[in-house]
Amino acid sequence: AAAGGCGRGAAAPVVVTVAVQAPLTGPRADLGRAVLQGAGLAVEELRPAWRSRGVSLEVAAYDEADPRQGVANAELVAADLTVIGVVGHLDSDVAVPASERYEQAGVPVIALAVTAPEFTRRGLATAFRLLPPDDVQGRAAARFARETLKARAAFVVHDRTGYGQELADAFRAEAERSGLRVSAYRGLVEGSPLAELADEVKATGADLVFYAGDEEEGARLARALRREGVGVALLGGDSLDGPAFAALAGEAARGTYYVSLVPDPEALPQARAWAAAYRQRYGEEPHGLALLAYDAVRLLLAAAHRAGEGRGAGVPPERHRVAAALREVRFAGLSGPIAFDERGDNAHAGGLGPRFFRVEDGYPGVPVPDAGGGAAPSPR
Repeated sequence: AAAGGCGRGAAAPVVVTVAVQAPLTGPRADLGRAVLQGAGLAVEELRPAWRSRGVSLEVAAYDEADPRQGVANAELVAADLTVIGVVGHLDSDVAVPASERYEQAGVPVIALAVTAPEFTRRGLATAFRLLPPDDVQGRAAARFARETLKARAAFVVHDRTGYGQELADAFRAEAERSGLRVSAYRGLVEGSPLAELADEVKATGADLVFYAGDEEEGARLARALRREGVGVALLGGDSLDGPAFAALAGEAARGTYYVSLVPDPEALPQARAWAAAYRQRYGEEPHGLALLAYDAVRLLLAAAHRAGEGRGAGVPPERHRVAAALREVRFAGLSGPIAFDERGDNAHAGGLGPRFFRVEDGYPGVPVPDAGGGAAPSPR
């Protein structure tokens, strides 16, 4: 009788859960909260329609701020048979190993900001992503450095993570193709002194430092360069696209350029009503990741509905069938059209970026008009 309008003695509705993996603590908690809120808004809107079919639609949040816990969360997700799919993941070093467990359990995952190329290049049936991978981002950043910033020599630094090295390698390869000299290529040891690296930047004559890695090491690098009087341009990957870098670097962040892959809800006419609803619901401005999470949940549930056709009310579809349906659905998202290719990459990812910004007074930065990086090509 407690089953939301069912008659006396009727069975409680079947529970179907959307799992959200995102950093909910630590320096990127603001971004993780945006992901969770965007996903939650989609579930709130769709819940009545699913309840009418005898299904209670829920969200389960998992914190990936600690990479080890993020990977362990995949075991919990796989074991929860109410979970129909995963939305989220901002950390490639979590998403890549976690996706192996999702694959074993047949759980589809729609990654929002996982840019490691290998995520969708291992032949997994359950791995999908919305944004362009690191090789696309790295090539665009090198073109931006050469064509817009007019750099002649780049000092390339990464943080030795899979994300950092992939991005740095892509930047270096494109720089060398385009005539931008790479004066040095260095991997940072976490927590090591950076004064010597700053001196090396001066000695090589580089007029730009490209940094590929997380926001904490990026902030440390920015502070060290400014402290040692290195005034060359600093350009970072999409990990600097968030409030954490600007907050951690403080005044040293000023003048830093960064890549952004996420859409701007205010710049998309079709998303403005959604942005207003988001503000009313949560009392804050919507981040592009919230919009991507909203679209990802709606896409996942559209695939679930398609996979469950003919199974009867209150009978959820099998998870591997949802993954198969995701390869067939053509979805008109508020962030733009979404259709996955044979790898699981979004064939329309080129419309989402990259864009380039300059930090002036904290986050978000100021858009750089007519950036030479341009729109990303399709990752196919």
